[in-house]
Amino acid sequence: MNKIENYVTIITGAGTGVGKATAKLLASKGVTVYLIGRRREKLEEVAKEIGGNGGRAYAYQADITKIEEVNNLKEYILSQESRIDIVINNAGVGGEPITVHDMTVKEWIESIELNLNSVFYITNAFLPKMREQKFGHVISLTSMMVNLNYEGFSAYASAKAGLEVFMKTLEVEEKKHGIHVSIIDPGNVRSEQNPNGKEDPINIARLIENCVLFPDEKKNGKIIKAYN
Repeated sequence: MNKIENYVTIITGAGTGVGKATAKLLASKGVTVYLIGRRREKLEEVAKEIGGNGGRAYAYQADITKIEEVNNLKEYILSQESRIDIVINNAGVGGEPITVHDMTVKEWIESIELNLNSVFYITNAFLPKMREQKFGHVISLTSMMVNLNYEGFSAYASAKAGLEVFMKTLEVEEKKHGIHVSIIDPGNVRSEQNPNGKEDPINIARLIENCVLFPDEKKNGKIIKAYN
């Protein structure tokens, strides 16, 4: 029996890319995986593939930018599971580049809701269970865009910068409760949005798995880059 066998994990944006790769990898190690996302068919495809390989995965369609849907998600999962070991905040969309001048308030808010606020909603929902069990691991994916000045990505980069501060603060607040915090910068990863990305999603999944298997106090709350 390995260290993470029988862990229960929640992964947002689990239908494609890094979320899908991470779900498949963790499930292969005996982890029970809840696949969260907006596109039911994508989630069910992943769940079916994992189940066909002997793993345990459950698809749950939800818009995590809507707090009422997050609350329903929380109630459902906690009715099924006695513990939550890992929360992986993977969902995020950079979108098409648009300048501050041309951006609408609606476009700004939508980016902040998905790329920052949803991380708070999901983390806040499951943190009480982690505190209760005096153990847990919250993992969030940031972006190299935080440190690059690319025209047209002000909302996305701002959201990810906010995510980094949020996670660093979370580490300070929760380490005394036995909760570990990891921030992953996947770099130029290949995805639906970025089909020409250099990094294979499986490499990011392996990095996440390593963080879970070997939580390093020196890296707790620090940004872990998947690239040099």
